[in-house]
Amino acid sequence: MIKECVFDSSGKLINIGLWDDQGSANPLPEGAYSENREVAYSPDSGWYLVGEPKMPTDKERLEALEEALLEVIVNG
Repeated sequence: MIKECVFDSSGKLINIGLWDDQGSANPLPEGAYSENREVAYSPDSGWYLVGEPKMPTDKERLEALEEALLEVIVNG
């Protein structure tokens, strides 16, 4: 699916979809720009850019931490 994506001046994704300025209470940051990009939705991660690395979910991070701690406990 193609959606408008908003990026900050350094190119970091800050919003997928139209920017809601909430009646001028939330203006678009200076230097921000938008592009139409391909996005997808995952119940675990929400909306994300197709082809870009996804940030791990809180659940995935906790599972990785638990695994690492168990490894330290078991193997010293």
